[in-house]
Amino acid sequence: MLRISERETEEVIRIRTARGRELVSTPEHIHFAGYRPEVSPDSSRRNIVVTLCADRRGATPMHLIAVRGNDEKGAEIIRGLGLRVRPAHANSPRSWRYETVFKDMATLMQTATRLATP
Repeated sequence: MLRISERETEEVIRIRTARGRELVSTPEHIHFAGYRPEVSPDSSRRNIVVTLCADRRGATPMHLIAVRGNDEKGAEIIRGLGLRVRPAHANSPRSWRYETVFKDMATLMQTATRLATP
């Protein structure tokens, strides 16, 4: 994560999940819901994608963090952080991904920071 910004606004969007939880965001941020990263064949750009409440273990919501790539150098950097890199697609040996879930948002953000500044 490169930047966190805060501002006060009266306009909010409220989303109620199937389990009754409420997510509150601003109109300019709600468009990220359902975002799926795409990796072009020659891209060196990395997107760290964080999805809140992406899964659950019993009653515990789990937050997902994911990074994808298609170069061995990027995969080695992530392995060097002690994180597990897996193939992104069965039919694409170059493509890789790192994905995991956390129940604790602070731990997820520490991982995101490590991924952003190797």
